[in-house]
Amino acid sequence: MVSIRAVYRDGQLRPLDPLDLREGEEVQIQIVKPLVPLADAVADMLVTYDDASEALDEDAVQNQLDAVLESKRPLSEIIITDRHADA
Repeated sequence: MVSIRAVYRDGQLRPLDPLDLREGEEVQIQIVKPLVPLADAVADMLVTYDDASEALDEDAVQNQLDAVLESKRPLSEIIITDRHADA
């Protein structure tokens, strides 16, 4: 069993990392929502609150993260490269 992270947008589930699948290969998907909401996990790193009662726009935070991480290699790719370099 392989676990991946994905984002659901515009009616489509998009993996956040490359998948090792053949074209047309059928898979089974189990949906598990994160235990900690995105707002709780990253709000302190991205947003300064003037009013503690102000609601955080999770979509806006996710868009900021996507923009920052867009040009970065996936962690899985970095780990694989490092493992091959050590071999």
